[in-house]
Amino acid sequence: MTARVMPGAEPFEIGPADAQVGCVLIHGFTGSPSEMRPIGDRLAAAGVRCYAPLLPGHGTSLDDMEASTATDWLDGARAAMVRARASHSRLFTVGFSMGGLLALNLSLTVHLDGLVVVSSPLAIHDPRARLMPILSLFRRYEPPRPTVRDPGAPPARPGVAYDQKPVISIRRLMGLMKGTAAPAAPKWDTGSTCVTGCARRDSPLNTRRPSAKP
Repeated sequence: MTARVMPGAEPFEIGPADAQVGCVLIHGFTGSPSEMRPIGDRLAAAGVRCYAPLLPGHGTSLDDMEASTATDWLDGARAAMVRARASHSRLFTVGFSMGGLLALNLSLTVHLDGLVVVSSPLAIHDPRARLMPILSLFRRYEPPRPTVRDPGAPPARPGVAYDQKPVISIRRLMGLMKGTAAPAAPKWDTGSTCVTGCARRDSPLNTRRPSAKP
């Protein structure tokens, strides 16, 4: 990272340092650990040691985001998992959005006792997604748009995130989705318990499908 971390986007660790159970909380695309703080607070109160890393390219500047790759994101999440694995007898991971995709991929090489995957898409069901290779020639950023279209939903706790999404980064995210959804079902037999979920009206997702393979 080349820029200063945005206020409120810092990584955090909370919960008893001597806890038997550890949990790595992985934030989403262009987000930051702040969006994982509510669940971290709840788990820490229950005696779980929580680790919320700031993924490479996130929480600093859009230039850093554009320079980061899916491999960088995987490496950042892996480092947090390996560190936590060495300190606790049991390790779980909660991944939100892109964080869930990273958790699924890393569960093949890092032993997890369980993982929770929340609103993690295997594809973007948006006609504009097909145009990304062309859009990247003319547009540097995608403007923000609502992710949950449910007027009855309670207001979300605000998190620190970029207000735009670099088109090149969206293309890299789509590549990560494609690799995760590749038709190789046996590779997901990791031996870890996996719970998946998504909001009923989470607009970028096709809720007719599970958010991840079991």
